[in-house]
Amino acid sequence: MVSPLLSGTQSTATGSASVSASDLYTRVSKTLQSQNAGVKALGAALGRDKAVLSGLGQLQNALADFAALTQTLTGAGVQTGASVSNSRVLGAVTNTAAQSGTHTVDVTQLAQGQVLSTDPRKTQTTPIGAGTSSKIVIDTGHVSGASFAANPGSAKTLTVDASNNTLQGIAAALKAAGVDASVVKSGAGYALTLTAPPGSANSLRVSVSGDASVQKLLNFNPLGAQNLAQTRAPRDALFNIDGTAHTSSDNVVVGALAGVTLSLKSVGSTSVAVSQDPAQIGKNVNAFVGAYNTLNAKLRTLQQGGLKDDGVLGQVGGELAATLKNAGTSALAKAGISIDASGDLHIDDKALQGALAADPQAVAGLFSNQGKGIADQLGARIAKLNGSNGTIVKKHLSIDHDMNSIATQQTALNKALSAQASAQVAQYASAGASDPGQSGGHNSLFDYIA
Repeated sequence: MVSPLLSGTQSTATGSASVSASDLYTRVSKTLQSQNAGVKALGAALGRDKAVLSGLGQLQNALADFAALTQTLTGAGVQTGASVSNSRVLGAVTNTAAQSGTHTVDVTQLAQGQVLSTDPRKTQTTPIGAGTSSKIVIDTGHVSGASFAANPGSAKTLTVDASNNTLQGIAAALKAAGVDASVVKSGAGYALTLTAPPGSANSLRVSVSGDASVQKLLNFNPLGAQNLAQTRAPRDALFNIDGTAHTSSDNVVVGALAGVTLSLKSVGSTSVAVSQDPAQIGKNVNAFVGAYNTLNAKLRTLQQGGLKDDGVLGQVGGELAATLKNAGTSALAKAGISIDASGDLHIDDKALQGALAADPQAVAGLFSNQGKGIADQLGARIAKLNGSNGTIVKKHLSIDHDMNSIATQQTALNKALSAQASAQVAQYASAGASDPGQSGGHNSLFDYIA
């Protein structure tokens, strides 16, 4: 800030040097800033607040990561696996909603996407048309009788001109616009093919305006002129589960069988058995222990960093430790899990395997048991800590308020120091004017204000 008292082009002597009034004001202002204890204190306080905010952000992220892991370890599906009698027909993976049982699945049709193709050409690099700019719009939709219902948001638009009016260039432009396109070589030459997403509701419509040759190459209206040839029709997957018919637009089916994702591969029949899987339970136990120790290590790191002197970290760590203890350290010991002095968990693999062999259900229940398992309780506790009314958010709001207060104080102090700098420079200049070369008996302004 240049003092209004020193605006203009005048120069002021400071010893043997001569500087402009604005430069002199800047130097004086910086000197006052560096010497003022209030400026230093407010800067230090702001630095501490920023460090705490950074630490709180890291703490929130670490807790969120662990909570995400606990969510994958809750529900019946964490202790089940799926096996199929004919893996050539489909694959199956369980999730947290899976329930034990055996099911018969008959696949009668796989889903597939429509494929359209241009007439073959001798080369893929020969220009098509005169290079006049052409607008191409491609969308997908459902054909029903004499109507085409476009899927909302499916339209993709691109431009073809002299820079890309070849099969190769058009294919690249289509890909860039998000359309599955490629140039295919056959004995008849090169053809551009367009492939739609699977499902009967994803029929393609291609509209071209501009160059007549590009229109003749690509225009395709399911209910009108069709310059592209359909080499594969769109269709849904058809299958039965325990005699009940199902339809899916995709070959990866979620929801038809509760808690199981089916990946359809071919037409045929297979059984899908969902059962308790001790090996999966063991993997989940190891995943939980590893994630908990990662979180504990992060808490220790934050204790040495930005949250070193802040009570919120101790509160969070204490609540997590108490939750773990209340969930049953003796029960954990039976599953081969112990807690060391630093709070880290350790697994005796031999003891864990013995517990899984003896009673896998009991081991699984330690972690997921209708809200009473360790994963259940820790997940719920973290949700409260990270929630809108939780400890961390409240601390964050408190720091934000403090930083706003510091900013207000800094503004007021800077204003006062600016006024002081202006006054001192003006006084020094006045002293020098009354006694040229002496400046009030001082060699320089900085001697004057010392």
